[in-house]
Amino acid sequence: ERYDAGLRENNAIDFADMLKLTYTGLHEHEDVRSAFQAHYLYILVDEFQDTNMFQIEILKLLKGPATQITAVGDDDQSIYGWRGADNTAILRFENLFGACSVYKLEQNYRSTKPILACASTLISHNVDRKEKTLWTSEEGGEPVHCFKSDTMKSEATDVADRILMLKKKENLQWQDFAILFRVNSR
Repeated sequence: ERYDAGLRENNAIDFADMLKLTYTGLHEHEDVRSAFQAHYLYILVDEFQDTNMFQIEILKLLKGPATQITAVGDDDQSIYGWRGADNTAILRFENLFGACSVYKLEQNYRSTKPILACASTLISHNVDRKEKTLWTSEEGGEPVHCFKSDTMKSEATDVADRILMLKKKENLQWQDFAILFRVNSR
């Protein structure tokens, strides 16, 4: 309640309000919807796998008879499910917007073969996905090492131990290391 009151007090809106107001304007005002549909003949949606059904409805309202939509995304890379993203929309794109051409961008320019082999194995277990074959011309690379910890503390200890071992074994400096992590704090 305080958050909403703060928005009103500051004559501000947030992302959810932006979506709601856009949808309402397009849905309830045919003249506004027609003007947008006539003006925007080409629409590009990047990271389509992270759209939610509310955003899809806005896109449907923006699409006029002559509008061409290009959607870029990867059903295996959806990360915003906690925010309502529905990665199945990318799988149903043709049903939602009509016949389309699909171009798979399977070549990876940043990762090495061992990393892509690991990624391919992991994503092959995803349900509701389009089949794809990841590949790279980048040779070599360290093999991927996985380990499982029972607790966050044992995981942190294991990572620290591995860093200490590598530092000593390969005569590395602290600046040669970085730790990247994602926390699920729900």
